[in-house]
Amino acid sequence: MINRVILFVIDGLGTGALPDAAEYGGGAKYASGVPADVVAVIEQVLGRKLIGNRTASMTLMLHEYGAEHIASGAPILWTDGGNTTYLAVHESVMPPADFQQRCREAWKAVKGRGALIRVVAQTVTGEIGAFRPHASRKDFVSEPPGLTMLDVLNRSSQITMGIGKIYDLFSGRGLTRAFPAASAIAAFDETVGMMNKVPRGVLYVSLDLLPEDTTQAATALQEFDHRLPDLFDKLRIGDLVILTGDHGRDLSRPGKTPTREYVPILVTGPKLAQGVDLGTRATAADLGQTVVDALRAERLPIGDSFFDALVSG
Repeated sequence: MINRVILFVIDGLGTGALPDAAEYGGGAKYASGVPADVVAVIEQVLGRKLIGNRTASMTLMLHEYGAEHIASGAPILWTDGGNTTYLAVHESVMPPADFQQRCREAWKAVKGRGALIRVVAQTVTGEIGAFRPHASRKDFVSEPPGLTMLDVLNRSSQITMGIGKIYDLFSGRGLTRAFPAASAIAAFDETVGMMNKVPRGVLYVSLDLLPEDTTQAATALQEFDHRLPDLFDKLRIGDLVILTGDHGRDLSRPGKTPTREYVPILVTGPKLAQGVDLGTRATAADLGQTVVDALRAERLPIGDSFFDALVSG
């Protein structure tokens, strides 16, 4: 019997490109930048002109437009090619709390326009040429259009803890409590600290672990791997740990934007079957179905559970 699921989702953890496409897929995309009508509304709400507006990574945009941003006070705008608008402002240009509030108002003004699903407010710090993201990032996101794993678990009176940016990504829906984290390591430490406090339900953890430099990303994964025993030491019978990603991001590509890739899934726990090959799943919805199946909640509309394969004979 499973009493508790610890689910880690690493942002951009892909394992190999799909055979049919290399670009970010799914729905309408902002491949050529954010549409002009959306930009106009955001500029009106922020009270400032925007610079940038292209498909690129944050590192590239901060490097290319950082000096102009400081000189003009114009926020930097870009997209990853999906339906997300990113905005960056240096903390000396606009205080983080003020910036977030304006982005919140901008999101309210533009949501529902076309395919836009998210506005991200990213404050940055540091000197020109060496900008770095501030921990105060805030995501303003459309509510999930249908029933989610968190909704189902909440209905079943399970404890649902969101750690990292989970609250933002689900607009807070279905969560018992949320715990923002300044970094991936802080999110991991928060999770380990909860192991003796949350006896059942799901600890759903988002980890912004991977920088855009390939060598640094490899080092970050190794360091995270070395920290996992801190969590494993606190596991007890009835725990299920899942480690996966949300989408791929091929760091060897020039743009370093999200790509369509297979995403790994590793599962472990005391008294669970070992060495099971879960195969290539048809959809990520199988993971959500597995979690609600393990915690004995109602079935989700989509997905096939692989929980039976995890139960040791």
